[in-house]
Amino acid sequence: VERARLGPAERDVAAIATEAQKAAAMVARLVSFAAAEQVEARPVAISTLLRNLIEFRESDWKASGIRVRDLTTREPIYVQGSPGQLEQIFLHLLVHAEQSLASAQQKVITVRTSVLAKRLVVEISFSAPPEVRKAEETAAVLGVTRSVIAGHGGEVRLIEKTGADPRFEVELPAS
Repeated sequence: VERARLGPAERDVAAIATEAQKAAAMVARLVSFAAAEQVEARPVAISTLLRNLIEFRESDWKASGIRVRDLTTREPIYVQGSPGQLEQIFLHLLVHAEQSLASAQQKVITVRTSVLAKRLVVEISFSAPPEVRKAEETAAVLGVTRSVIAGHGGEVRLIEKTGADPRFEVELPAS
């Protein structure tokens, strides 16, 4: 049904239904995070996982004026691991990047995947002004992320160079 044909009450109901669906999806994700995953490691298609997270956050990013550059590879790259834990970690990094952009003039998040010597590299760069970045918040994000990524045989680092956008790099063994 086209929105233009709907009356004000119907448009309000449609908007409420859309927001309720987003809230239900968010609650489902939080519940899946909270459920301790005691499953064996299995192949996880990281590019697909990242694209799903981008899609999940995209409407909020658009509303905040954030532009996303999705440079993930289209062919699946697999790592052995816990899908829920990996999704939680990448969502955590994306949300940190999003929050860092609150007062930025240019609001861009770039997500890139590549393979280097049988290692999957995921880069999440963001155009945050240096004065906005809070070292203690970033340290907390990296602390949580580091232990989960290490459990998957990988590493995570924050790269900050003068004149370049900061970026998180997550490196995992490709399977």
